[in-house]
Amino acid sequence: MTDERLGEGSAPRSQLLGSATQPSEIPLETRPQTLATDSRRRSAGLVQRKSSLAALALYVLLALLLLHPDQNIQTHVIGGGADSQSFIWCLSWWPWAISHGVNPLVSKFVWYPLEFPLLWATSVPTGSLLCLPITLLAGAVASFNTLSLSGPPLAAWSAYLLARQLRCRIPASLFCGFVFGFSPYEFGQLLGHLNLDQIYLVPLVGLLAVRRVQDEFSRPGFVAWMAVVLLLQFGLSSEIFATLCVFGAMTWAVFVIAAGAALRRKLLRLVPELAVAGLFVAMVIVPALLATARLAHNLPPIPHSPQEYSSDLLNFIVPTFVTGPARFAMALHFTGNVSEQGGYLGIPLVVIIAWFALRWRHRLHLALVAATLLIAVASLGPQLWIGGELTNIQLPWAVATRLPLIQGALPSRFSMYVALGAGLAAGLWLSADRLTKRALLCRYVLAVVGCLCLLPSPGAVAWAPLPLQAFFEPAHFDAAVGRGANIIIVPFAHTGPAMLWQWQSNMHFTQTGGYLGGFPRQFGVPVVKALMTGDPTPNFPTDLLAFCHQNRVTQVLAGPGAQPALLAALVNTDWPRDVIDAFTVFRVPASSTPK
Repeated sequence: MTDERLGEGSAPRSQLLGSATQPSEIPLETRPQTLATDSRRRSAGLVQRKSSLAALALYVLLALLLLHPDQNIQTHVIGGGADSQSFIWCLSWWPWAISHGVNPLVSKFVWYPLEFPLLWATSVPTGSLLCLPITLLAGAVASFNTLSLSGPPLAAWSAYLLARQLRCRIPASLFCGFVFGFSPYEFGQLLGHLNLDQIYLVPLVGLLAVRRVQDEFSRPGFVAWMAVVLLLQFGLSSEIFATLCVFGAMTWAVFVIAAGAALRRKLLRLVPELAVAGLFVAMVIVPALLATARLAHNLPPIPHSPQEYSSDLLNFIVPTFVTGPARFAMALHFTGNVSEQGGYLGIPLVVIIAWFALRWRHRLHLALVAATLLIAVASLGPQLWIGGELTNIQLPWAVATRLPLIQGALPSRFSMYVALGAGLAAGLWLSADRLTKRALLCRYVLAVVGCLCLLPSPGAVAWAPLPLQAFFEPAHFDAAVGRGANIIIVPFAHTGPAMLWQWQSNMHFTQTGGYLGGFPRQFGVPVVKALMTGDPTPNFPTDLLAFCHQNRVTQVLAGPGAQPALLAALVNTDWPRDVIDAFTVFRVPASSTPK
């Protein structure tokens, strides 16, 4: 089969990949005809821009209906929990650090007196930059909620634009955008993982590559735009940046193998251009990475196991708590947690992909399915899970867990790329030519059923009130504790809202503790474990006093949510203490023998 045909019910390749004709190749005698053509193109471009904006508006409306933002976005937060609070802290950290002349790449405000690397902590500098006006006017909580609310519609819109560039019809492109932007992956990550729910740049990388292959971009323009998009993606999530490079290269290789000679030359042309774009990105991020590498000896270990956070094979057709009105007991046995179980596609979409692969025989379409299937296999992790049971079947990703840089990536998160590939395949399937009205109607009915299967469960992504405390208002805190104090807050680290309270105080204190995804190796001591678990050891008073002296802690604050056993152990120290509002302030003695 030649490249001039895309298989059953398909359009010519020039429609899918664009025309290779350059303006300089048009004869002079066709100039009047060319001017008329240019006029028609401008008119068509205007219509396309209007339809694109209408699609964005539709996605925004759908997001508002599904996420029902009926709470005050300055006092409530989507998802809630320690992860959301740490991202609120991060969104405020970058403008605060820069305005106060502090190095934003490392911080002593958490786990004092050590320097904590902010790039390791997925501190979303891109999100902080994009929402800087909102942060300055309404605060970091409003910025967090704005980014979270915009995540699904922007992701859907960028996938829609990619589908339109591949000449999918508007309804088919809308379906593609929905599958990607409103996927179970996206709604699972909305439960607190801001760095992972901002995925709108991923389809834009594909869009830039397709437009370059279609000769709609000059070489300098493509290199510049690709460098900007990749740099912004690194600032949102270094993990997605790394996996995007891996799976982007893999997808490129699959298409090179499947392409004809002309298209293969254009795909090979991308290699040096992407290398130049990557060089520009490296010039920016390498100094920041070196600052992190300087602290590598004390970095927290990889917090999660790739084996534990892998997709279950049955999750492709069995929804979890996040998706759909039906609940299946089997989903309770899936590995990982509910925010990381985003592999669900639903039976209708699986049928569409299979139909597309079996009936559309063109090599490029099969290449898209092949690349999607390869990523789906990678999402299953190093060893296969079936129905919550770990089998003895080894999978290809086992090799990747031994490679540097990518070894800590969680396979369950690859389902985002699977959703994009599935959406594009479905969009092309719905855009088939020469279908009868009845056949086209049947396809769209199946697509609508697929959309219904992907809708999130009511209340799956809820709004939670922030546990703000008047005690941590800057003036109140300064009077009660003293500005610039280094403290320990109980509940400790991820078990409480210490990061939120530090943000509320406008960074008026440092803390030996906090939560930015893990804790330095140096603090892997029994007293820290006791503070985290709330289960003090018999030597806790002595260990705590030594720990406070070692890290220059002046007060320990016990607030709402403190574990009773831990609070009792603090009282038994006989340290001087004051009760202020809902907090007990224990003042660390300079020298004392605790009970």
